[in-house]
This record gives sequence, structure tokens and C-alpha cells, in this order.
Amino acid sequence: MCAASSAGAQSFAYSGNATLGVRVVIANLCSAGSAGAGSTAIAFGKLDFGTHASLSSALSGRGGAGQAGIRVQCAVGVPYRVVLGAGDNDAGPQRRLKGPSGAFVRYGLYSDASLSRPWTEAAPVARAGTGAEEVIPVYAAIEPQATPAAGVYRDTVKVTIQW
Repeated sequence: MCAASSAGAQSFAYSGNATLGVRVVIANLCSAGSAGAGSTAIAFGKLDFGTHASLSSALSGRGGAGQAGIRVQCAVGVPYRVVLGAGDNDAGPQRRLKGPSGAFVRYGLYSDASLSRPWTEAAPVARAGTGAEEVIPVYAAIEPQATPAAGVYRDTVKVTIQW
């Protein structure tokens, strides 16, 4: 049976000190993209030129936040490169969207809004990590060309993050 002390406070006859180790490791790592619900595949979205009746005039598009922007998060100071590789329908250096009956629409991907720097394996975008997620926009253009048969034209481009 325990009896309460009449003084109301307990005193301890012994005490000791020890240490508690706490640590975090910030690695020179990067992460990229996001997997869709129920998927483990990383995707960067879609760049859509919209619907047009003719390709007699140039078309341009931009992928950014919420679209076809490339999401990368690297530790502060970690140098990284974003490489846009070949598409499924490339013919040599020419990017192509494939449509019905094997018809193609030529297009280009660029790292700048003025469409002066083609984004390719040989010309990647190089940056250094900030520690925060960065959305790197992808710019695209379709030059005037003969209009092929009506239909949906698509391509899939390989994106590689190197650090």
C-alpha cells in the first residue's frame, strides 16, 4: 500500500544524465514528376496544341504547372540536367506526331519561349537544385506544313533527369 507524503511533493534521491542522438541526412538526390492515382509510372502531363482545321499557319504551345511542365525537386546546389529524348515517331532529328493511316505532323520542342533553342538529347536544360519543387516549362511549335487527314495525332517523348 502506498502512502501519500504529507509534504505533497515527492523528492527523488537519484538522478542521471544521458544523451539522445538526433540526425537527418540531406542527400544529393532529386525526384521528378508524379505518379497518377493507382499508377507507379511517372508522368509529366500532356502538351496539347488544340483542335485546328489547317496547318497553314504556325501553332505553338506551352506546358507548365498543371500541364506538361517537368517537375523536378533536387537538394540545394545539386546540379541536374533534363534531357528530352526521342519520341515514338521521330524520323532522324525530326519530331513527328502520328495520326490516322500513318500520317505525320512535324513539330519541335524548345526550352525557351522564343522557340530558338530546340530541346534534345544533345541540348539538355541544366540547372542546380533549390530544395523546392521546380516546374520547368516545355515550349512547342508546329511549323506551317501540308494539312494531313483529319484525326488525332500523338507522340510520346522520353524525359530523363540526370544528377
